[in-house]
Amino acid sequence: GFQEAKELVEAAAEAGADAIKFQLIITNDAEKIMGEKQITVEYSQKQELVFDALKRRELNLEEWKKLKGLCDEKNITMIVIPSFPDTVKIIEDLGIYAIKIAKGNMNNVLFIERIAKSKKIIFFDAREKIEHLEIAMNICKNNHNENIVILQYPSTFPKDVEGTHLN
Repeated sequence: GFQEAKELVEAAAEAGADAIKFQLIITNDAEKIMGEKQITVEYSQKQELVFDALKRRELNLEEWKKLKGLCDEKNITMIVIPSFPDTVKIIEDLGIYAIKIAKGNMNNVLFIERIAKSKKIIFFDAREKIEHLEIAMNICKNNHNENIVILQYPSTFPKDVEGTHLN
């Protein structure tokens, strides 16, 4: 939710972070994928419907504007993962710096094409098959967007410090 998002920005600023990443989800979009399925998620020994968990955390447009303003005030770059093409428009309107393509969308060529047209910096997930990554990069280049960053990071979270080679 909004209060937790603000706290994350504050903590990132206090820690000296340069950027923070959020996921922009509109629960009506999630409903398009899940339909009427009663999918539950379990965390902290609690079960909750995925739709309910998303709805509880959903930010409205005014909250996104305030969150972006807080990031700007704290000199934290905001990166956002869009969930659907409609959310890319919101990201553009808010002036978000960069977009990250979620792993599950790495082979969604129509979605990547829409994002490439935004001319934002695009972060790709290098855990995907190299063929999907190459196709996605070519879509960006064909749309005159070469603002591409490829991320390599662990598949499991939280990751043990040993073996991460952060130094």
